[in-house]
Amino acid sequence: MRWSRLCHHMGSLCSAIPRRSALHADSQRETLSAAIIDNLPGGVYRTDASSNTLLFMSHGARELIDGQLDELLADQTPFDVLIHPDDLCRWRGELAHAVSEGQRHEVLYRLKPGIGRHHPQTWVLDRGVVINERGRLFREGLLLDMTSHQRVQQHLAYVVDHDAVTGLWQRLPFINHLEQFAERGEGALFYLDIVRYSSINNELGHQAGDELLHQVAQRLSQCVSESSVMARMGADEFAVFVPDADRQHETMARLLTVLKPAYQIAGQFLAIDISIGLAQASSCSADVLIRQARLALQYARANNQISGEFEADLSHMETCRLPMEQALRDALARNEMEVYYQVQVDACSGQMVGAESLMRWRHPELGNVPPDSFIPLAEEMGLINALGRWSLECVCQQLVDWDRVGFYMPRVSVNVSALQLTPALIEEVERLLDRHDLAPSRLELEVTETQLMHDLALSHTILQTLRERGIAIALDDFGTGYSSLAYLASLPLDRLKIDKRFVDGVPDRLQERGVITAIISMALALDLDVIVEGVESRRQWHYLRDHQCRTLQGYLFGVAMPADEFMACRQAIAQQR
Repeated sequence: MRWSRLCHHMGSLCSAIPRRSALHADSQRETLSAAIIDNLPGGVYRTDASSNTLLFMSHGARELIDGQLDELLADQTPFDVLIHPDDLCRWRGELAHAVSEGQRHEVLYRLKPGIGRHHPQTWVLDRGVVINERGRLFREGLLLDMTSHQRVQQHLAYVVDHDAVTGLWQRLPFINHLEQFAERGEGALFYLDIVRYSSINNELGHQAGDELLHQVAQRLSQCVSESSVMARMGADEFAVFVPDADRQHETMARLLTVLKPAYQIAGQFLAIDISIGLAQASSCSADVLIRQARLALQYARANNQISGEFEADLSHMETCRLPMEQALRDALARNEMEVYYQVQVDACSGQMVGAESLMRWRHPELGNVPPDSFIPLAEEMGLINALGRWSLECVCQQLVDWDRVGFYMPRVSVNVSALQLTPALIEEVERLLDRHDLAPSRLELEVTETQLMHDLALSHTILQTLRERGIAIALDDFGTGYSSLAYLASLPLDRLKIDKRFVDGVPDRLQERGVITAIISMALALDLDVIVEGVESRRQWHYLRDHQCRTLQGYLFGVAMPADEFMACRQAIAQQR
């Protein structure tokens, strides 16, 4: 039956009941009309179109409303009292249009809280027509229970707008929400990134990676107020918008505090690093605000900082980043990468005992680019494994080349990124040593303290296997990370490298002397060698030698230089002796 015909018949049925006495209708017909109305899929109603006064509601409507309808009908209550306040204006607009045009109407709205069979909210679809009876307008219609349908729709909308792993907003709906605040210059945006997440995902599995994301999202919710909005912006990236910009630094401190403790993932405790960028809304678009916060994050990571705040002078990073990324992708193919070597000497004799290899990028316009400038970018772009393999290959080949000309280098250390600490590293090192016929003792791998703390169990397994193969392991930048003292005795290490910052005040400042002496004593007790970096004066050399430091490195003995220059320099020094 077409809708218009249904409304016509429904209107006749509704009109029949109030006019029973006047028309003296047959009682059987009245009974049949009431039975049809009560068995319709919903509830039938009749109101005065001018005043919206309730005149009649069927049994189905009474069940749907689940309210005191007898009192409402007796008091000639307006139909409006049933409708949710937030939907009332829209309902009135649709009704006014239907009355003025003499058309049927169809409106979806909520019943007022406390009215309706469903808790906490009842949705109805109101389908009706306006009928003119001898100059008086009535509105007759059918109320359909749409609550279950709306719940399904709301769930589908939630699924579309929210990330399934974290429960946070997806990127696009978050940007739409952010737009109004960004344009008004209100609030502050925090952009967060989990350092080395892809490695965690690969090593522990996607289920463990998802659990880490879920736990990070839970901790984020503990840091911000209900008015703040959070989103997952990418695989390992999050955004937090705080409407109250005056509390941004307080929020930053809370984020760093809450996110820092280790996470229990896959039966183990996992310490992770999270970088944060901050940008204040300044009457710009949401895209610009997000870009500014990401620039602040990238600047912080490039400078080995946990967090950073966007400033106007960071804008140049955005214009040069894409060309720099492309140039870095092409650097190996264009033969722009080079390995430099810095000598390591015996503290007692001053004789060369090894060297550290340091990667350099000879950019055609920028000149020699140091590792601190391009290694973080390579890690972010997923190029670090290719660069790492190239560096190991160069060092092994260089040892062979030096051997061929009679320049014997006892040992060369190679810096290894945290992203390289996988079983593939073991296979690569063994392959290179076999191919170049090198003794494992001539190769040393350096890892930083912070890198080991990312995933202590996996790092321990990889390094232990390498050490069992005869490759030396050095812990670089010792004392600049965290928690290492608790794990030091169990780590598969051969050497500790003390960072330059602990040497600068030696031997003049008491505090630095105490730190250096304590580290050397601890290392000797654990049967570990100690290499001190940054030695620049003979006074520092003699102090360290007298306190049982075995190996030294620094400008006093030679700067990092290309392989040919390094060999010529060391040979000249040896002849002078």
